[in-house]
Amino acid sequence: MYYNDIQISDTEIDDCYSVNFTYASYDSVGTYIRDSSISNNSHNGLTPRNVNVELDNVDIEDNTQYGIYATGGSRFGGSINVNIEDNSGLEYFGYTESFNWSGQNWTISDAAYLPANFWDKFLLWCMDWSTGDDELDVSGNTIDQTDTARFFPSIDAYDFGRDYCEAENWYNLGVEAFLDNEYRDADLYFSNVVNTYPENILARSSLSYLFDICLKTDGNMGSFRSYLSELESESNLENVVEDLTIKSYMAEKNYSTAINMLENVINSTEIDYIIESALLDQAYCYMKLYNSGERNLPANCRVKPKNMKELLRLSDQIRNGHFEYTEPNPMMTENVLPLLYDIGNYPNPFNPETAISFSLSEAQESVNLRIYNVKGQLVMELLDTSLGEGNHSIIWRGDNNTGQRVGSGLYFYQLQAGDMIETRKMIMIK
Repeated sequence: MYYNDIQISDTEIDDCYSVNFTYASYDSVGTYIRDSSISNNSHNGLTPRNVNVELDNVDIEDNTQYGIYATGGSRFGGSINVNIEDNSGLEYFGYTESFNWSGQNWTISDAAYLPANFWDKFLLWCMDWSTGDDELDVSGNTIDQTDTARFFPSIDAYDFGRDYCEAENWYNLGVEAFLDNEYRDADLYFSNVVNTYPENILARSSLSYLFDICLKTDGNMGSFRSYLSELESESNLENVVEDLTIKSYMAEKNYSTAINMLENVINSTEIDYIIESALLDQAYCYMKLYNSGERNLPANCRVKPKNMKELLRLSDQIRNGHFEYTEPNPMMTENVLPLLYDIGNYPNPFNPETAISFSLSEAQESVNLRIYNVKGQLVMELLDTSLGEGNHSIIWRGDNNTGQRVGSGLYFYQLQAGDMIETRKMIMIK
């Protein structure tokens, strides 16, 4: 599931492959799994990436590989009563910022592990923790500590019981507000964590929540990038700032810029898990560009799936270390622009009117702009004409095709130029 809020309740997920949530959603419902089990699947039980997943009374057991494989930006705010046990690989694998489930009553054990199976040996594995970093707070949970060798890189990386500090109190209040869709309060709490305690591990997760809040509110990624640029000097946040900057361009559907930035990430590191993450993002961006009808596809992309089937196959190869990437085509295309780009409307929310702006990388004989309501019914056709290359702006004054004013609520504007179609959300308030 990519860029979607998914709700799963009272469900047994077994004899399948894996549950995979990727990228935070624009919606406000939230992603959760409740009163369910994920077991006996042929891959990892749960694989979240750049998204918050609320787990409530969930069993994750007896899967062929890892129980939970939580990569960058994974969070579990609001989770409680999670049982992870007897998976055939690691029980829990994650980056430091994914260890944000203290006090949530998780049980992690593996009574039947095979010492000869290297991956099955470990209960907890943190990919990027090193000596001198803050300990990972896993207190308030039941974790089998009988064999200290079952924790990577060492048991010293984990703190199994301690008092909460101010940063953790703010963080937990932020999570609670976020899950209640109280985004203004959540923004305040998470910003306090980042700005006051940038060296605390929870500052990384807090930044990811702030990105989600931007997605779910005004969507002003330019402003969010300005905020991130103020944090670039914070060593603890450096990788997260870079990753979320790229994600902001992906959220704007500026996939060419994201691919170029991801290529810089790959070229500047030899760390496997960072390269893996960048390749996964590149694959998604290329597929979206290809399916948009973009003709000037970036040659500097390492992975080039053309549809979802190819994307899933390549993603699986990348995660399992079976993908061998080569140097990109030396004829690199810098700053390749799609046919439609820089799409947005301001103000949003609005009353009584808003300006819908967009840019064309080349002249088009037919450009169409339509407004739809939440039922998918056509409200008004604002534009159906030829336009030249460059920037354009159209005013919608909140009326329909008969000239009547429409009511408050959520509306969609859809732009079509050539074979490329882009849809965005906007809100009218009165």
